[in-house]
Amino acid sequence: MTSAISLLESQVAYLIDERGWNRKRATAALAALAFVVGIPSALSSNLLTHLTPIGKLGVFDSIDLIASNYLLPISGLLTAVYVGWFWSGHEEKDELLAGGSAWVYPTWHFLIRFVAPVAVGIILYYKIEEAGLFAYIKDLF
Repeated sequence: MTSAISLLESQVAYLIDERGWNRKRATAALAALAFVVGIPSALSSNLLTHLTPIGKLGVFDSIDLIASNYLLPISGLLTAVYVGWFWSGHEEKDELLAGGSAWVYPTWHFLIRFVAPVAVGIILYYKIEEAGLFAYIKDLF
């Protein structure tokens, strides 16, 4: 339950801060949206057993495959690129140097800027290759 609350909190905070919603309205709207979006996964073992969006995989397994193998690496890659190249360095530098170690920030900044995007890109490349998506795209053209 605490994990579900923490996952919902960033979106609730956005609606409160940026859209002017009150906490009760934001929480209810997002909880209802999460409930509706989760219905196909919940029904994939009984009423929607016949539905196989990806190959022989059911709805739940298809969503899991897409989220785990593609959406998470893509979001990790985009986060690393954004933080490493576009985010203002003052806040992160102050936070990392607060512990007193002068070597932490330059090391972290190098890793998030150069190593993390390459590493996540390699993982994403091999997931796409493993799925045969490159061959599929090549056959389309």
